Amino acid sequence: WFSWHRSLHKPVGFGFSPEGAVAAARGERACLTPPGSCDGPFPFVTGPIIVMSMSLIRWYAGSRDIETAVQPCPGPRNHDANPNRSPR
Repeated sequence: WFSWHRSLHKPVGFGFSPEGAVAAARGERACLTPPGSCDGPFPFVTGPIIVMSMSLIRWYAGSRDIETAVQPCPGPRNHDANPNRSPR
């Protein structure tokens, strides 16, 4: 279980139960600044799950608006680029 920090766009507060995830997020103090900045906890390994139909995926893939929005995104962080790294 993780909570999702909206402004940091990352999971925070891992726990083996919803209660554990809430306690971990409080311990990290990540969800306290600003107050209410986290959603969850969610039963995801990391991040939100996004489910889309194939027609919607095709629309996204061909959309200039989406291409423009994604262009400024940075590449993966060094630790994310290594597929052989051990899980956190």
